Amino acid sequence: MKQQAEILKEAFGYQSQLTAYAYVVLQDWGLAEDVVQDLFVTVSVKWETFDSSKALYPWLKRIVRNRAVDIIRSRSKEFYCEDEALLDLVDLSFDEGEARLQQEKKGIMNSALRVCIDSLGQAARELLKGFYSDGKSCIEIAEEQQRSENAIYISLTRIRQQLRRCAEKKLASEGL
Repeated sequence: MKQQAEILKEAFGYQSQLTAYAYVVLQDWGLAEDVVQDLFVTVSVKWETFDSSKALYPWLKRIVRNRAVDIIRSRSKEFYCEDEALLDLVDLSFDEGEARLQQEKKGIMNSALRVCIDSLGQAARELLKGFYSDGKSCIEIAEEQQRSENAIYISLTRIRQQLRRCAEKKLASEGL
């Protein structure tokens, strides 16, 4: 079971997405930020009610939605939408937009990583292929290459670091 600090830390990681979601429902940044701040208070108090076998984000989003609906109802003279189906459509649209952005970002990251892998030497590419594509262990690769297991592990670590630096550089040039 996750502890309160772990749940709160993970929840804070979703702050911008939850604020954007609250804004889509409320159409007011100030209120959206207030709703998300209320969310963190709620999570800090009710963290034990969260089923840690499930994903945290949907639970957080439901709390934000419920709080946003409460605000809309309390301000019914200004604006009010009782149509639950409309809010479901807002949820769906928001989720689809978020998924599309994640997919685009993943595609850009994959493209950057492919360029970086292509820039590696043949031996490094073969080592990566053996470990990741072929699913071989460091021991198996060491036996094939007549090297120590530790040498394979160190080589893989260095290659990963090189790929990480290269990919970060490429993504930074893309503005990500």
